[in-house]
Parts: sequence; C-alpha cells; structure tokens
Amino acid sequence: MWYDWEYKCINAGRKLRALGKPEEGLRWFWDPVEASGLHHLIYTGYSTVTHAMVRALCERWHAETSSFHLLVGEMTITLDDVYNLLHIPIQGRILDHDEVMNRDCGIDLMTRLLGMSDVAARVEVKTESVGHISYSTLKRVYEAQLIEARRLENPQTMEDMQERGRRRQDEAVVCEEFSFISRRLCAVTNKTNRHVDLIYLDCMADLQAIGKWPSGGMTLAYLYDYLDYSVRLNNRTMTGCTTLLMVII
Repeated sequence: MWYDWEYKCINAGRKLRALGKPEEGLRWFWDPVEASGLHHLIYTGYSTVTHAMVRALCERWHAETSSFHLLVGEMTITLDDVYNLLHIPIQGRILDHDEVMNRDCGIDLMTRLLGMSDVAARVEVKTESVGHISYSTLKRVYEAQLIEARRLENPQTMEDMQERGRRRQDEAVVCEEFSFISRRLCAVTNKTNRHVDLIYLDCMADLQAIGKWPSGGMTLAYLYDYLDYSVRLNNRTMTGCTTLLMVII
C-alpha cells in the first residue's frame, strides 16, 4: 500500500515561474523563444500538484499496454493530446545526443553556452554529480546574463561591447530554453529536485535548430518511461511532464 507521505511527485512549475521574464517588447529575447515553439510553456503548468491524485492515476498504469486501466475502460495520453494541451511541436527531426556526459564535456558546455567562468564550472561539477547543474546556479547565471545583456544593448557602445552583449543575449536565451526543456518537458532530475541534466545543453549551440525538434514526442516518450518505471519498480517518485497528468485527471 502507498501512503501520501511516501509518494513524491516532481514538479518544476513553481521554480520555472520564478524565472524572471523581460518585457514583451524585448525582441532579441522573445523572437528566438517563439521560434523554438516552446513559448507556450511559459503560460502552462501547475505551481503545485496533488500528489495523491497523481499517485492514484499512476497505480492504474499498465506498462504492457501503455494505458491507464480505469473503471470506465482504458485511456492513454497521445501525441494529439500533447500538441493540443501543451502546444509544442510533434513533428521534426529526432533529437540525438550522447547518453553519458563526462566531467570535461560538462565544464565545456557551461563555459561555452552559459557563459560561466572556468572556475565556477569546475566548482559546479565538483559540487553536483557529473553531468548536472543545480537549479539555483542555473537561475543565478540566467539572471546575471539577462542583466548584463540589457546593460550592453545600447547601440552607442563600442563594437566589442556590442559583441559581448550579443553573446550575453544568446546565453540568457539558452538558459531559459534549457530550463524549460530539461525540467518541464523531460524532468531529467534527481529525487531531491535540485539539479538538472546538462545533456540537452549540448543540443542548444544552434538556437535556430530548437524549433525543428519534435518536442512533443520527446515529452511523451519520457512520460511513458517514468510511468513504466514507477509501476515496475514500485518507485515512490513520479517525474516527467506532470502537467499532462494533472490535465488528464
């Protein structure tokens, strides 16, 4: 028997809402976000979820049929549901990435794409497990890059300062997109809900390519995997896109 106090549902809605967003007129930020097809996620999701209700639904999941067995019959979550509820792409090229990230690769990604110093990246790798970055660090980096980009966007500044400002703009957008993909769609995180996986950061070197991914299919695949894992291993932690589960409920 499962008790409410034993069951934990990982939900990043509250933390993602805490990420400050600039005003709508700041096109260098919003244009790439809208082009990615993920901007609707800013307005969707739950700050809190009802753990007991999610648990009750997960108990009725059958991995063999990938469906919920209810008193009224079988029900499942489809790609059409993902598209209509989250408004994210379900067509495009499959996202390909390595399964394991080593220490050096993680440091390179944090310094190259997030604009972190080498010292800060090495401290993060040492503090967190290899291939992860804590949410608090990601939020701090995002806010710092956003402030710096705003400070350097004056067209009267020197050319090298303008280039630095453009880099900070890209880094701020990468931080925001990385947060939504890793936490809201895939929820690749540990049970303490304190860090996220760096593996998707490798795919964000080209911001123009993000909108070409079938994010909906990726989201649904991860949710199915986590539901299977919860049932087969009697796991007490449910993660994945909990927004879909709450809407179904």
